[in-house]
Amino acid sequence: MTHEVPPKPSAAPPTNSASPSPRDFLDQLFGMEGQVAVVIGGTGVLGGAISEGLASAGATVVIAGRGSERGEERVASIHRKGRQASYLPVDVTSHDSIRQLLDEVVTRFDQVDMLVNCAGVNSAIPYEQIPDDEWDRVLQANLTATHWACQSFAPPHEPATTGGIDPQYRQRLGPFALVAGVRLLRFQSRRGQPHAEPGA
Repeated sequence: MTHEVPPKPSAAPPTNSASPSPRDFLDQLFGMEGQVAVVIGGTGVLGGAISEGLASAGATVVIAGRGSERGEERVASIHRKGRQASYLPVDVTSHDSIRQLLDEVVTRFDQVDMLVNCAGVNSAIPYEQIPDDEWDRVLQANLTATHWACQSFAPPHEPATTGGIDPQYRQRLGPFALVAGVRLLRFQSRRGQPHAEPGA
């Protein structure tokens, strides 16, 4: 009688001990340890959620807005998770206020790696009845303020022979991205009302 020898089970494929875990892989791609993110409108619902997410990714988050109480509450929430955040006031309808915000961030942290613009207002007046002054108010807070912030946080380059360093803050401009309606700007320092949405 012939007995067939069952085939040996195939060996498991060798594992590469150098391969990162999925979490480590994502951290390598998207981690923000050592970076500073400024979230204008971080006192609102959307901006607050973005602030929490950036903090969870390792960033030190500057929550900027008009509502100091909401801002400090969000900072406390981030601190409870063992992450870093602080609140700074800003009025997005004032170009000078936005510039002052930049000055304060650079003074405190010596760098800015990301700017998120998500402050905004709306109107309770039906669209077909909105007067011009109300329309201007909404555009000023929702569009012009974003323009001002991007201008303030991203000064023009100097000629390439200087490495693109701004003389005031000596910053280097990086890639610009538009993601889901939220403008993100990355750069680093070389110095080693009525009907307002909550994030306005």
